[in-house]
Amino acid sequence: MTVQDRPLKGTWGMTALLFLFMLINFADKVVVGLAAVPLTRDLGLTPEQFGDIGSAPSSARRSVPAAATNACPIATC
Repeated sequence: MTVQDRPLKGTWGMTALLFLFMLINFADKVVVGLAAVPLTRDLGLTPEQFGDIGSAPSSARRSVPAAATNACPIATC
């Protein structure tokens, strides 16, 4: 095995993409947080209801059965 003197080709590009995606993810959460007060006021939602709406996508991902995601149990793979 040889020692590489420089990073693999495209390493910094991949790092920049990961940073960009993390920045977009953070900005998305900030915008939802800033819009929470006007949304709850306009729609007449309680903080609990707004929290339920905000957590619905992650709750939906947890409730999908493993068979529907094409995942196989380790014992049968």
